[in-house]
Amino acid sequence: MEDVPEAEKPATAGAEERTSRWKVKDEGDKVSFENPSPFGPQRWTKKKSELNDDERAALARSQRTNRTAKPEGKN
Repeated sequence: MEDVPEAEKPATAGAEERTSRWKVKDEGDKVSFENPSPFGPQRWTKKKSELNDDERAALARSQRTNRTAKPEGKN
């Protein structure tokens, strides 16, 4: 196994870990996020064109999860 310098590691690996607890809802041209915290959930909405790296990673994870989930009522 080869050691890869920190600067060459994919940024999405850290973003996936940081955003793993976020709930994401795609609302067309906007995306709503919810991040649970000890002080209650933090909620915010952004246009897709204004998402930062963490938000883009959370949206991509959400889309991958939704594609692989079985539709309700189907066996």
